[in-house]
Amino acid sequence: MMFHIDLPLIYLPCEPHGSVDIVMDHTDLAKIEGDSPAAEYFRKDLYYRFAKNEHEYYTLPKVMCDYAAPAVLAIPDAMEYEIIPCPYWTDDHHYAFDFTNRRIILGYKPNSKMIVEDAIKATNALIKKYYP
Repeated sequence: MMFHIDLPLIYLPCEPHGSVDIVMDHTDLAKIEGDSPAAEYFRKDLYYRFAKNEHEYYTLPKVMCDYAAPAVLAIPDAMEYEIIPCPYWTDDHHYAFDFTNRRIILGYKPNSKMIVEDAIKATNALIKKYYP
C-alpha cells in the first residue's frame, strides 16, 4: 500500500542484507545498566520471552528489524542507500520494477553493531531518565 501513495519513501526490506541483519544476543542485553525494574526486564525477562530454556538464552540471536527505521534517522551512516524505482506487486505475489515509476530510497546492508550499540545507549539513557 505504501508504494501506491505519492509521498517520499524509504524502503527497508526485511530480507537478507536488509533489516533482518540487525541482530542482538544476550551479551548486548547485558549492557543495559542499572538495578531498576526496567533494566532488569531488559537484562533478564525480555530475552527469555524468545528463548525456551537456558541454553537458548545464551545461543539464540534475536532479530531486531524494528531498529532499522529509527536508525535511518538517528544514525544514517549505519546503512547503505540507493535510489530505485518504486516496486509494484505482481499478480503472482512478487515485487517487480517498472523503471518509469517514481523513485524511492532503498536502505540496505545495515551495520548491526552500530545500530544495536546506539539502541543500547538510548535505552540506558531512557532508563536513567525515568528510573533515576
